[in-house]
Amino acid sequence: MDSTPPVIFKRTKTKSATRTRQASPDNDEEKNAQANGDDSPSTLATKLKNKVKRAKPKSQLSFGGEDEEESGEQAFKVKKSTLSRKLALGTHPASIPLNLEQATISTNRGPTYDEAYLKELKASTPSARPPPLSDPYAADMSMDVEQVSTMAVETTDSFAAEAIIPTETSIKAAKERRERLRKTGASGEEEFISFEEEDEESVEWMEEQLRRGGHLAPASRPSTPQVKQTYKPTPIPAATPIPTLGPAMARLTEQLALLTTSHAQNTAAMTNLAKERAEVAERETEMREMVSRAEDKRAWFESFREWVEGVAGFLDEKYPLLEALEAEHISLLQERFKLSNTRRLAEDEDDLSIVFGPLPVTPPTEPEVDEVDELGRVITKPSPAVQRRERREARLRRRRLRLQQKPRTEEEEEGYSTDSSLPHQDQLDYASALKSLATRTRDVLADVRAEEFIDPGKGRWNIWRERYTESYVGAWGGLGVVSVWEFWVRLESVGWDCIENPRSLDSFKWYTGLYAYSRPGQGEVGENELGPDGDLVASMISTAVIPRLSATIAGGAFDPYSEVHTRRAIDLSEEVEASVEEGNVKVQILLKSIVTSFESAISETETLVTKFKAIRRGPPAFDPEAIPARRRFLARRLKLLKNLLRWRKYAGERFGVGALAKRLVETTLLDVATSGWEVGGEDLARTAATMLPDDLLPHQLKARLAIR
Repeated sequence: MDSTPPVIFKRTKTKSATRTRQASPDNDEEKNAQANGDDSPSTLATKLKNKVKRAKPKSQLSFGGEDEEESGEQAFKVKKSTLSRKLALGTHPASIPLNLEQATISTNRGPTYDEAYLKELKASTPSARPPPLSDPYAADMSMDVEQVSTMAVETTDSFAAEAIIPTETSIKAAKERRERLRKTGASGEEEFISFEEEDEESVEWMEEQLRRGGHLAPASRPSTPQVKQTYKPTPIPAATPIPTLGPAMARLTEQLALLTTSHAQNTAAMTNLAKERAEVAERETEMREMVSRAEDKRAWFESFREWVEGVAGFLDEKYPLLEALEAEHISLLQERFKLSNTRRLAEDEDDLSIVFGPLPVTPPTEPEVDEVDELGRVITKPSPAVQRRERREARLRRRRLRLQQKPRTEEEEEGYSTDSSLPHQDQLDYASALKSLATRTRDVLADVRAEEFIDPGKGRWNIWRERYTESYVGAWGGLGVVSVWEFWVRLESVGWDCIENPRSLDSFKWYTGLYAYSRPGQGEVGENELGPDGDLVASMISTAVIPRLSATIAGGAFDPYSEVHTRRAIDLSEEVEASVEEGNVKVQILLKSIVTSFESAISETETLVTKFKAIRRGPPAFDPEAIPARRRFLARRLKLLKNLLRWRKYAGERFGVGALAKRLVETTLLDVATSGWEVGGEDLARTAATMLPDDLLPHQLKARLAIR
């Protein structure tokens, strides 16, 4: 088994090289190293290679012959030992052992080999080159087999002993030169100074080693010519001026200023940090307070929500009772108006029957049912003549009673002031019904004990507004107050006849409560300014009061033939308009309801006169009662016209009031007055013409009275 003896390096004294190469003049670092007595790394590598070539290692094994000594400078080539030359000549003196184990090493003579061993050794020796190594750098360490087997190196640190580190001066000079060339750009050389520099002999030696180790093919060496390096002298560095005291002081002063500025900035930063820390602590306190207030707010609103739900449940229970009472009150007003209006229409029919003659009796479509009294007796129905006589007697009784209660002037016509009044018994029944209605209205809150449900002003609305104003305003709390307070407003208004009872709005309890709520403060009511809700009284009048007044008037509270009712309607409308904003739509609804009452009265009169005009065939027979009957009928029409024109003076031409007045004169008053023009008709027609403005005078009336 072949074993290659290890390469042993032994520290020895540095020997002077028997052969040296002149380095390239362009290598500044190598020149600096030679000037300083040091060798560059490339020089050290070359010396090491030459040293290996020149060294004649002495074999520690003796093969019976002595190596041929050589001295002097010669080229590198493969030499054969003396033993191999003797073997070639067949002069080996001793017997050769069969193998290496039989060989004996003696100090007197070398080992002996026989012919069989040599053949075996030759057969086991490879004749081809070994395959290339995977690591190309391992070729630098390849050596000749014979040299490895016969060479022993006695030192291990010869390279370390000869490798000298460049001095600080040479390194500094090289750096300054490289920096100067980089700044000036005067040299076309590379921007680094190479320490890994090679000569032609070193390259040839390395390639030969690679070929011997099988890592490089013989013909693979490039045939490009080597560029010859040109010597360039190292430029002399520029002189460095000696620093003086002035610039040094200026530099120190500048550094001191920078340090002062930095210290001031750091001090300011620390001050800001301390301030921010104090602000953070203060903010933390505020946040804790905010959290506490938020928790209190949440708890209060939770309680407020439960209270609102209680109010909602209360209203859900009480509103049906309130609406039933309101409907009953409207029913009483309608029944009262129907009694008076039916009686008036009957009296008008009686008067026209006298003037134009009676209407033909229409046979009933269904058999009449006899009426019975409480005792079961049949009540005989009176004839039309008897009924007219009874109505006239009742009118006279009302007139006498009226004169006893309040004296009137003798100029007033009979029945003029009693058109809207009720008979005594009917009046008592109506008063009893109103009293029962008031009792049941009070019973609506009879089972309620909490003050905040009896008096809405003691609810939690004011607490909400004072404690959480922003939330109150953002949620339109004022509108919520109005919508809830409406129940108590309507409950207090049940049974109020806004025409017969001339009560002002500010006399109600709800008005006083809302007025004070809208003006929070410690002063007297009326002196404080409006709160964030504005005037809630106006909102309540628009939301709840006006619709209620309109329903009451349309239900029969207003009698257009009554001068008292007309004056009251005007006063009430003025009060409502003064309480709300100008142009309120709900006010127009109220005014429309009054005009509708006038229109209904005119339509009923037109229908009645049309019936009698249809049956007229000529002048009626003379009847002494025709003259007062005609005057009574025309007096009622003049009364209606006077009230209508008075309303027009207040409301203007809204909803066609002037056209209604002109229509009343043309279709009813003028026809009846023409039937008795010489016996009072002309006088009443002229009275109507003096009441009407010029733009409302009908053309027929002007022609009849010869008015231009």
